[in-house]
Amino acid sequence: MRRRMPPLTSLATFEAVGRNGSLTLAAEELGVTHSAVSHQIRNLESRMAVPLFLEKGKRLSLTAEGKRLLDTLSGSLDEWQSVIEDFQRRGKGHGLKVATSTAIASASIPEYAAEFIQAHHLDEFTWVPIDQIDDSVDLIISWRDIRMAGDLDVTHIHTNYFMICSPKLMHGSPPPRSLRDLSDHVLLHGDYDQADWRHFLSNLDQGRLQPKANMFLGNTFVAHQAARNGCGIAIGDEIMVDRDLRDGSLICPLPLFVPAPAPIRVITPFHSRNNPIAQGFKSWFIRKVSQLKMDLRINATT
Repeated sequence: MRRRMPPLTSLATFEAVGRNGSLTLAAEELGVTHSAVSHQIRNLESRMAVPLFLEKGKRLSLTAEGKRLLDTLSGSLDEWQSVIEDFQRRGKGHGLKVATSTAIASASIPEYAAEFIQAHHLDEFTWVPIDQIDDSVDLIISWRDIRMAGDLDVTHIHTNYFMICSPKLMHGSPPPRSLRDLSDHVLLHGDYDQADWRHFLSNLDQGRLQPKANMFLGNTFVAHQAARNGCGIAIGDEIMVDRDLRDGSLICPLPLFVPAPAPIRVITPFHSRNNPIAQGFKSWFIRKVSQLKMDLRINATT
């Protein structure tokens, strides 16, 4: 029997508008103009002979008929996309593309990826910098919010700030065995405004502290490299210095931990929500960071 259906383009456009609640966001997601989206919606409402949206100022809300259609379409499109992605994965093999900042990538992502490749038999792992995100990226790990078309699933991972230095400093005179001893050491800054050190010390109710000197390096990775070289004491977190703590190139001289000012975000784009490899790496990453936090506290207090 011939199906008497509205054009699939109109239905897909309606689903994007209903899901985003905005003609503008739907146009960005679909890569078309605002007027093209509006035209498709008008045509669909004409074909359906019922209104699908109500305007409330600049916001759109669904009518009862619109909500019913959106629920049905969303479920159907989810199933279609899942089947298509499954076919694509079979054709391309098992691969994963992750976007992070350069600092996160240089610290832990390659090692985690190597473990994940071994455990899950991936054919390919690709890293891209966070400023090169496109629709081919399966997962994003970032300290800041990311704007992409479509719904994003965002999981927050809370990390801690703590002091890090080379083991060589523990043999200096005097070694950093209390906060008071910081007055005899150089403080390394991965910024230019002392924000990380201020956050750390203020959360320990530590007043203004005068170190031997401040070294402003403007980059977290550079500050950590300076700490490895014995240039002073820096601020680290579990993700950035995991490998260094395990291989002994850095130590945590004092068991003092302060919640970082912002969580790290593990972001799943809309097109990856049914991707088992992306979801598997996300769960893997979250478990790894949780274990790091536990191990660090145990090692720092023993």
